[in-house]
Amino acid sequence: MQFTVLPKRCKSLFLADCFAWPLRELAANIIRVVRGAGKSYEIAGQCVSVIKAFQQYRDTVGQWPSSWEIDQALSISREMHGQQTYHEAWQREQARDTVIRGALQVSASRLVGQNTQEQRGRSEMMDGLRELEQIREETRKRAAEEEKARRLSLKARASPSKKRGKRKTLTPRKKPDPDVSF
Repeated sequence: MQFTVLPKRCKSLFLADCFAWPLRELAANIIRVVRGAGKSYEIAGQCVSVIKAFQQYRDTVGQWPSSWEIDQALSISREMHGQQTYHEAWQREQARDTVIRGALQVSASRLVGQNTQEQRGRSEMMDGLRELEQIREETRKRAAEEEKARRLSLKARASPSKKRGKRKTLTPRKKPDPDVSF
């Protein structure tokens, strides 16, 4: 079994770092095992590492980590601060997160036989998929409109501008009169 090595005294500015990594490793491995991968043989050792990390945190701080610190350690939301993002990318990421949260809800509910919660997870997953499809359709429409505008622009530049007057209406040709000779 592999144990996470912890510093002798955890005195970083972020004391949550002392327990966050072992906790994240354990959670990630359990999720992978649930989906059919992962290393189930490492779970016991990872649990011991988490307990040691929590105990070290308590010895250093004088209390257990808060719910907020644990929530932050296990959060899967990606931070988008400081990045050049645009509205569509943010919407797409939010929709993907909705799908992920729904899938995790379905998995957790199946493990403990909570059918109502599983249905809620499925609904959340489908909401995220609908959002993604809507974003994809809006992007496709916008791209088609931009391409149409680009082609019209190229066509306008390619053809010399002619003065267009009133078009003459063409009439069908009449057959010559058979009595007339030339």
